[in-house]
Amino acid sequence: MKKVILTAVFAVAGMAGAMAQGAQGEPCTGCTADRFDYCQSKVTVSLANTLKMNCDNCDDMHACANSITDWANGITLGEAQFSIAATDDYDVYMGSTTNNMPKVGGSGSLPLSILKAKVTSNLLGAPSAIVGTYGVSGPVTTRSGYTAGTAGAKIIQNAPPTLITKTAKVAFSTGPLPINTPNGDYAVNIVFAAILQ
Repeated sequence: MKKVILTAVFAVAGMAGAMAQGAQGEPCTGCTADRFDYCQSKVTVSLANTLKMNCDNCDDMHACANSITDWANGITLGEAQFSIAATDDYDVYMGSTTNNMPKVGGSGSLPLSILKAKVTSNLLGAPSAIVGTYGVSGPVTTRSGYTAGTAGAKIIQNAPPTLITKTAKVAFSTGPLPINTPNGDYAVNIVFAAILQ
């Protein structure tokens, strides 16, 4: 009886050993290594909408009032042309640097209210030009900065973005000139400003 029991115990122990080796598979060597590794780099694109404005033909404009008709009806001074490229919608403003037209090299001035401006060409792609009505003269106002609230009168609004420069023209003239004004030149600087919306 004892012999039979011992045989059964050895048989069970042998099976348990074989099962343990089969469950483990290949014997472990005790050494491991990473199968992959990585690093990363952050890539950032920073965008700042911008625009560029050029004065293509902003030379001095000059005309002489030397007849009764000129004084009574006013005179045509010339036309300024500028071009703009922008990455976002923008408006164009215009304003004078002073609130009158001082006499060059002397005392006295003309009122700024005699100076008139009108958009004569608008190829900016903007839906409207605003100086009174398109092609109709409106007053020139003063300016003090480069924001929508300080750049003077808005003359073109909602111009769309473009990376190719587009042009616009503004013509200047005067209304009737005040009599008893001394001879001489009266001048003022006009600033055009394109401002992103």
